[in-house]
Parts: sequence; structure tokens; C-alpha cells
Amino acid sequence: MCLRYAHKTGLPFAMFPGSVAGLPPDMATMPQLLRQAGYSAHMVGKWHIGHAQWAQTPVGRGFESHVGSFMWDLESYTKMMWRGPGWAVGRDWGRHHENGSSNHWAEPRHATLAITQEAEDRMREHREDQGDKPLFLYVSYNAAHSPLQPEADWEAKCGHIPHLWRRQFCGMVVGLDKAIASLADTARSVLGENTVIVVSPDNGGSTWFGGNNEPLRGAKLTPLEGGVRVPACRLDSSRAYSSVPATGSMDRMVHVTDWLPTFLSWAGASQLTKDLGLDGLDQTQALLTGQLVRREMVLEMYTKEDSHDGTESVAYRNGKFKIVQGHFRDPHWYSEPVSDMVATSDTDSWMPRLLELIVRIAEWIFGNGPTDIMPHGMLLNVILFNHHIKRQGGVKTWLFDLEKDPYEMNDLVQSKAHHKILRSMVLTL
Repeated sequence: MCLRYAHKTGLPFAMFPGSVAGLPPDMATMPQLLRQAGYSAHMVGKWHIGHAQWAQTPVGRGFESHVGSFMWDLESYTKMMWRGPGWAVGRDWGRHHENGSSNHWAEPRHATLAITQEAEDRMREHREDQGDKPLFLYVSYNAAHSPLQPEADWEAKCGHIPHLWRRQFCGMVVGLDKAIASLADTARSVLGENTVIVVSPDNGGSTWFGGNNEPLRGAKLTPLEGGVRVPACRLDSSRAYSSVPATGSMDRMVHVTDWLPTFLSWAGASQLTKDLGLDGLDQTQALLTGQLVRREMVLEMYTKEDSHDGTESVAYRNGKFKIVQGHFRDPHWYSEPVSDMVATSDTDSWMPRLLELIVRIAEWIFGNGPTDIMPHGMLLNVILFNHHIKRQGGVKTWLFDLEKDPYEMNDLVQSKAHHKILRSMVLTL
């Protein structure tokens, strides 16, 4: 929803339950600007960038309505959030309107199904009430975030996978695939052919919660390619904003902040970005002609004072080169498990397997909702990460040539041939 890199928003980290943080009030958002361009703007799903005040919620930041959750690890059916077994945060689901009306309830439908049906309802209501007025609809799914609770028929399609978390994660993605297909069909039939759908993840898979980024290195919560390089797709029913065939691909760098100036360009309202200090770039010509628009991007930037765990990290890419500097929470590679245990390249340590067994026992006793943050998140996103950081022995700097080495196997920091590149990137940071 924002136009700037995370480190420029004051929110470089995910917010914990109970946080009073939020986007600064003077920072424009996508729905605010698109409404200035003549659009209606509605949201369905997960928000997670502020809710302590009405002004921090989606309807306080530009959306006319919002149905869904404010936070992260909610159970798919009950919408409960837990700090640990017997330690409930509460149910996180509500319907909110810009006029101040709001209600909160225990939505019984699976979150993926509820979000899909609510989003399709918004399309129909918009067409009925607003006619041909353009619509911006932001649909933010909780899936495939943990706790991993797929519908039984979704998970049944993943029975060939031996690892429990991978199988559950697969089931969540099966449900998500069905949901996105349904959204696309409804958009085409209700809104018409002049519709663009963009699908994008927010980060790489969390490998200790069922994700897998093979063959890329690392995972969610790292600036390695497994954490920051994600697939995205765009369906342009009108073919107005693309010369790429329906089955084509674009091999260019795109940052999530690029969507806002690109959307405003399509809406004929690029002037609204003036003096906003955008980090995003208009990618229209990249989509139309394959033109190179973005040559560099900041992937991550936070100090010890910014982070929850006292770590620091910066990551920057310029052309084919990428520099990463800081504490590396998980520097390993992961592969598809061939048994019921996570397949990690960290084969010289007993800790990963032990922590996985402890979490599996806790889930078996209490369920994966109550144990999602404690002990699952605590053991595998804190204790294990701190173990990796301690083994590294402090702040490190790595340099990679991603064209020759997309899997980040060869650190070029000590290469004399790359000292000039390294110095230039350090000075840029």
C-alpha cells in the first residue's frame, strides 16, 4: 500500500500483536491516490500495518471499506490468535466502513474462502452501485501463512508429500490457487474485460513453516534470494498494458513499490506522484516493450535499534551485483524433503532437527494454532536464528554476481577483481 522502501516508513519489521505502530499519517497510500484519480477503493483480507487507532486502519488510510484481519497468525476457521497454549490474544476479524461503522465477529468460513467470497461481493456491489466507475480492489490473503490449516480436500491433493508442514502448506496453496481462479472469473464476468489483475507474494517461503525456495538460498526473514525474489503474475484482460503473450514472461527487476506509479500511469494520473519521494518506478514500458526500467533496488535496511532481536541488515542490488551486510538469520539452502523432516543444508548441527521435533510434539498436544508463535515461532524463528548468527561470529559482508551465481554460492568479497564494485556498493549504502 505504500510508495517507499520499508526503511523509510518507520516499519522495517512486522508488527507484533499489541503494537501501537502504524504508517505515518502524512505518507500517502495507494487507495488515497487512486481515489484522487477517480477510483473507488475497497480492501478484503489481511492489513498488518497499523490498527491501534481508527486512523491507522485500512478505512483510515484511504479504503472505503475493509473486511478481514489486522494482524498475522490467525487460525483459518476460528480467526483466533494465540501467543501460546492457553494464552489467547483474541479473534481478529471485522467489517469496517469509512463512515465509522464497524462490527467484529467470529467468521466461521475458512479465511481463504471468506476473503474470496467477500471480494467477489465487493465487485458485484460496486457494479450495482457505481456502474462504470473504475474500481481498485486490494485482496490480501492470509494463506499460505501459518498456522497451516487447509481444507481437507485441498490437502488431499498433496498426499504425495511426506513432510507434514510441506503437505499442509501445499494444501493452503491449492486453496489459494482455486480462490484466485474464482476471483479472476468473477472479475471478468462482473467488471468486464477492461480489468487488470496482479498477483504477488510479499516474501519468500518460510522454510520452517512449510515453505521451500529451492534452488534459491535462504528464506523469509533473510535478504538472500530465497527471501526476496518471488514470482508475480499479471492478467490483463484488455491487453491494453502488455505486448507480452498470455503465456509470456518478463525478465526484469520489479520492486513492490513500482506498482503504485505503474497503476497511476495506467489511470492517467501520474501527476499525483509529484513531490512524494517515491522509491517506486513506472514499469509500463517494461511491460509493453521489455524496456529496462529498474537497475537497482534496496532489498533490506535496518539497524540494531530497528529490529526486534538486536540484529542489523542491509541488502542492495545494482545490476547483476548484490551486496548483503549484517547478521544472517538463516544462510542455508533447503530442498524438497524426502522424509518427514525439513531438508536443510545445515547437516553439521543437531539443533534444527531437535527443535523441529519439540514443535511437532507441542502441535500434536495443543494444535498448530495455539503453538504457532510459542513454541513454533520462538524456537525456529528466534532460537535457531540466533544459533546461526552466533556461528557466523558477528556482522558479515557478502557480494554476489546474480547473473553467474543466482543461488548465492560464491562470495566475491575477497576477490581482488571485484574490489571496485564492492567499494562502490558500500559507499552507495
